Amino acid sequence: MRWLDDVDLLKLLVEMPRRPMLAGDSDMRLSLAGAQDKLPVLVVGDRIGLPLFGSPSTHILKPAIEGIEGSVFNEGFCMALARAMGLDAAPSQIRRVQGQPYLLVKRYDRLPVEHTPAAPTQRLHQEDFCQALGVPPELKYQNEGGPDLAKAFALLRSATRPNAPHVLKLLGSVLFNTLIGNHDAHAKNFSLLCTPQGAVLAPMYDALCTAVYPQLTDKMAMKIGGKDRFAELHARHWEQFAVSAGLSPAQVKKQVKRVAERLPQQVRLVRAEFLHMELLHPVLNQISELIEDRCATTLRRLAMSTSQAEAETDTPDEKSTAP
Repeated sequence: MRWLDDVDLLKLLVEMPRRPMLAGDSDMRLSLAGAQDKLPVLVVGDRIGLPLFGSPSTHILKPAIEGIEGSVFNEGFCMALARAMGLDAAPSQIRRVQGQPYLLVKRYDRLPVEHTPAAPTQRLHQEDFCQALGVPPELKYQNEGGPDLAKAFALLRSATRPNAPHVLKLLGSVLFNTLIGNHDAHAKNFSLLCTPQGAVLAPMYDALCTAVYPQLTDKMAMKIGGKDRFAELHARHWEQFAVSAGLSPAQVKKQVKRVAERLPQQVRLVRAEFLHMELLHPVLNQISELIEDRCATTLRRLAMSTSQAEAETDTPDEKSTAP
């Protein structure tokens, strides 16, 4: 590895948008999918290093996304919120170097190896849902020909044994992403992890509230009951989603209600933790308000009869109401 001091790390954060994956550096073999700038690194305590000669990394380093205000705090908050809700989400940590924030996400596709100082971790194979379904990465969004949620649940049932725990985990992720406003939860943001015990659903990653940014689309990456906008989502659409995914409509609506009731309290608790750690950013106020509004809207619509739901005027789009 090549250890980085604060000067090196700050330079790296500045250079990453111009040199994705540090292209051109000798002895570095790095490959990560996705449009966001990110870099595999080795983390030991407070030290960060670049793995050389194909050595395994332990974390993913994510700098601020250009043009997306507070993205590091947004993703760090949403990942912490997922864990507070009991979801299996990759551990993450917000750090700063000379005032510049960045996110460290612990890799879940690694196994510790005993008595091998030269290679302290072992890679685990993983395939995102596009790879597992043979879909080109440029078709990761459902509206552009990518997999829908029905195919995602069918894949889990065919690839995992026993599959019930993984199906429930995926359902939890779908509900969470919908209620926090993560419209970018596409097929490449779900993966199968190949462990010694067999294939499992990988922990949640890349959770970000995109709905607070007016410049980003309000269309969800995967439709729920044929709807790709939260403003159009009613109880009957959750029922249609459940049927298409091979789930019980009554149980799905019960779970939606449970998550919508619990989420606002956890938002307040996690926000208090961020305040204690001096990690607050104005975008977190917007995220908190948006999530509370979505949860209240969802509970109201679940309580409505079909005729009331059809008569209700859809709420304004979050893009026009976000602070």
